[in-house]
Formats: sequence, C-alpha cells, structure tokens
Amino acid sequence: MEVEVLEKTFKCGDHASLSLSNIRGEAVILRGEENTIAVHVEKNLNSGDADHTEIEIYQQENGKVIARTRYDLPGNQFFRRNIPCEVAYQVSVPSNCDLEIHGVSNTANIQGISGVIDVSTVSGDLGLNSLAGELTLKSVSGDIQAENIDAAVQIDMVSGDARMEASNIPSLRGKTVSGDLMFETPLGEGPYDFHSVSGDVRLKLMPLSEATIISSSLSGDFRTQVPLSSSDHNRSNHRAEIMGGGVDINHKSVSGDFFLEGSDGEQPPIEVPASVADLDERPTNSEILASIERGEMSVDEAVGWIANAG
Repeated sequence: MEVEVLEKTFKCGDHASLSLSNIRGEAVILRGEENTIAVHVEKNLNSGDADHTEIEIYQQENGKVIARTRYDLPGNQFFRRNIPCEVAYQVSVPSNCDLEIHGVSNTANIQGISGVIDVSTVSGDLGLNSLAGELTLKSVSGDIQAENIDAAVQIDMVSGDARMEASNIPSLRGKTVSGDLMFETPLGEGPYDFHSVSGDVRLKLMPLSEATIISSSLSGDFRTQVPLSSSDHNRSNHRAEIMGGGVDINHKSVSGDFFLEGSDGEQPPIEVPASVADLDERPTNSEILASIERGEMSVDEAVGWIANAG
C-alpha cells in the first residue's frame, strides 16, 4: 500500500475549534495537548483516484482549524467510475474544543472532549466516549455507539441504530426513521422528546425519578415494567406518571414502540387510589390482566386496583 502522509500543528487560544470533513475513510479525534491542534493525515494512493483527491489543512484568522478532503473532477469526468482515495485523519485537540465533523462513507471516533460538538455522517458508523457540552448528531445508514456522555443531546437517525450508555443527558431530542434509539441516563431538567417512524425508542432511567410520560402512536405501544403512580390510556395515547409526575418525557411515533426501564431492583413508592370512589371508572379484572400483558400496568398497580376495590 502506497501512502501519502501530511502533518500540521497549530496553536490555538482558550477557545479551540476544528472543522473536519472527509469523503471516504476514517477520522479519529482525541484529547491531546492544551492550546494545540495536531493533524496527521494518511492518503491511500492505491485506493482511488489519487490525482483528484486533495487534502486541505489550514487555520483561519479566527483560529479555527480546517481539515478536509476534496475530490474535484473537471467537466463530465465526474460520471466516470473513478472514486476518491481512502483518507485517514488522526487529530489531537485540547480538552475544550468545538467540533464540526462531516463524513461520507467515513467512520469516526471521538473521545475525551468538551465543547459544542456537531457530527453528521452518511454510510459510516460513529463511536463516542467521554464527551461533554452540547452534542448534535445526524446519521444516515450508520450506527452510533456512545458511552459516558455528559451533554445535552440532539440526535437524528435514518436507517441506523443509536445507543448511549452510562451517560448523563440533561435534555434530549431524538428522531429516528427505520432505526432504534436507546439511552441510559438519569433525568435532568428536560425536556426529553422522541419522534419515531418505524423505529423503537428505549429509555433506561438511572436512577428512577419523578417523571410524566406522554406517548402517542398510530400502531406502536408504550411498554414498561417500571411501577407507575398513575396511568391513563386510550387507543393511541398513553399518559403515565412515575412518583407522582415530574420531568416531561414525550414520545410520538407512527409504528415504533416506546420502552421505559429503570435500574435493576429499583422500586419507587406506588400511589394507588384509596377507594374505588376516587376512580372515574374501575377496570374489570380481565381488563387489568390484559393491561399487565401489554405492559401498560405493573403488577403492583394491579394489586392496588384490586385491593382497593372494596
């Protein structure tokens, strides 16, 4: 394999910023020295059209570092079967650094950075670890695997799955089309909004805390084993509360399910009506059993309904 190597190092102030775009290959961005952005690039000359695959690395007057792959073909040569070369970026940045990362047929891994982080990928997977600040993610035909995220998150997925585990997400907006979303986090101030078309959403609360859930779906279900202090539903809408209600969790879907989980073994106090007189309409025992099977009522709730019927 014949490789062309480029390396550049830039000094930056307290507010570091990097914009990186790649057409084909990979990008690895790690925490390095403070006040320094170091870019190492390897272009595989045997993997595509080396003559028209260009690498640009420079620093703007405001201190922002730009690293990008360009593939320029004159005239109608673009319609030939040529493809750009594979390019691998390895960049080290200060611990506090804003990032704009864009890739096509490009995998990316980002670790140990705090800042305003904006990542968009097409046909490439994304790995994230130990990030903080604000996180905006867009992915088409790629998966996202993330751990130890301490940031407000906005995520938009098409034909790909996303998992965020062992994280602390104070607010979350998630959209998915033909992909599943999974988040493991304690609740912050919120809100937590999910929109799904043919994709499931799974939210694991670590630990359980006060929350109000509103889930609406044309052909999806709301499922939980978390004990609920109240629960109301009709054919397409479900409203539930944990520990009397609190932070808003909103879910809307066309044909995706919403799963709500708690940490293993955690059981918050259950509030049940003191008497059947407190209820607008008491369900029958068969309706209670059916609600348990659908995940719309916990066993503790069912016991409370039956025990207070007298």
